[in-house]
Amino acid sequence: MKNSLLLLTTLLLSLFTTNSFAQPSDAEIVSLLKGKGAIDVKFTSAKGTVHTTVTEKWYERTAESKWKTEIPNIYRWERSDYRYDFRGGKWSYNRSYFGSGWYDGIPNPTEKEIVSILENSMVGYQGAYFQKPIFKLAKEPKFNWHTFNSVEFNVEAVYFKKVSYTEFQKVKATFPVRLYKDCGNGKYDNTAKKIFKDASWLPVQMAMISNSYGKEEVLETKKISSEEAENLRNMQEMYGDEIAKNQLAAMGSIDIPVFKNDREAFVWIHNIMYSGDAKKAELMAYHMLSSFYFENGSAATLNERGKQLVENIKNGVKTYATIYCEHPSIKHQKSGMLQFYDREKYSFGRIAVQKEGEVYKITDLEFAYAPNSSQINACKQAADKNCGEAINTGTTAGPEKFNIGDQVIVNWNGQGKDFYTGKIAKIDEYNSNRYFVTFDEIQSAWIDGKFIGKRGEIAEEKTNSATNTNTTTISQPKKEEVKKDSKLKGLGKKFGI
Repeated sequence: MKNSLLLLTTLLLSLFTTNSFAQPSDAEIVSLLKGKGAIDVKFTSAKGTVHTTVTEKWYERTAESKWKTEIPNIYRWERSDYRYDFRGGKWSYNRSYFGSGWYDGIPNPTEKEIVSILENSMVGYQGAYFQKPIFKLAKEPKFNWHTFNSVEFNVEAVYFKKVSYTEFQKVKATFPVRLYKDCGNGKYDNTAKKIFKDASWLPVQMAMISNSYGKEEVLETKKISSEEAENLRNMQEMYGDEIAKNQLAAMGSIDIPVFKNDREAFVWIHNIMYSGDAKKAELMAYHMLSSFYFENGSAATLNERGKQLVENIKNGVKTYATIYCEHPSIKHQKSGMLQFYDREKYSFGRIAVQKEGEVYKITDLEFAYAPNSSQINACKQAADKNCGEAINTGTTAGPEKFNIGDQVIVNWNGQGKDFYTGKIAKIDEYNSNRYFVTFDEIQSAWIDGKFIGKRGEIAEEKTNSATNTNTTTISQPKKEEVKKDSKLKGLGKKFGI
């Protein structure tokens, strides 16, 4: 009798324990997801996992769910972990943890397209020697569409890699490639809500060929002499520049004038940026950047510094005319360099050029390539009030020039009220239109040439009794007399009087 009661108690306890601690069923998770709109649910393993600590107990199950998108017949899959907590003797749904997502139904690029893209990409030749890599789609490409216009997949390559200074191995390796479609203006947009079916693929972005992405099979070993190794170039160096030249040629052409001096170059570069034409600005950069912005010996393959500057130019050209005047106020100018203020006269840009052979090249181009809203608004408000005059390139009539020792008259503060006489003592070596004037009555000062005019002469005829000839003497008028003086003759338009 006791044994029968003990057996019955054990069975009841076992049944109670099984019912109380049974994990949530897959059907419950499927019901949860389909109730939210999922049209299919798959599980990644045979069962979930129970986790237990001193204070809590929970159950996790990984599932992949399929959802409709805005585009017919294109679906999004999401892989997430679903958590249930055990409280009060039962399991209750807590939350989900998103793991990854991908799209299904988007047509994959063909192997022919992929090979063509890689063969025409400088990145595709990284780490390869002696011959171009042979590309093909991997046996298991595993296409993964991260967005409507971005896909990753595996590619197989056969190539020679460098093992040591003189030793190389021919290997077969698998590596991932990710492609992005041009969503407009040569850029990829990960927020695009449509598939750009006929758009071109942007230049490939991929990791360097490496066995870290899969099994690497060694097919052949090759050794060369130290002399051969010293002059050896990899495939990227040999073919990369050719590819870059083809890509540059496909961008179109730009007519760059033959500049007679650095000032002509300053003005032309500034005008291209002021035009707001991104394509012209990019072409200008490629054709005018100094050689140190390119890989050694290349005229088309930019180094990292060059890539960054071209990107800044492409971004900044859009707001350049908002920030800078057509004829900006000059902060500083010397041979090969021009600094100029923005419209607010708060910050300044800089253009630097130098001759390489007989051609002027850009050595530096600094400007507000990413202005914030406060700078944009301030420059809009300032409009043209701080703008300057057209830069005299030396090929057109420019500001009147003065020489040391010239007798001059200065329109003080440019207001057409106070005028002082003096003499040119120095010329600014960095700004040829700025002069140091020693005045007859006031302290000497640096004066802009637009406020200076050459002095006329006041003649008084005196008869020289000895020679009976006319001679001329010069009188020095006081400040209050200057306005009435003939020294201002011909300067009315310049001084606005």
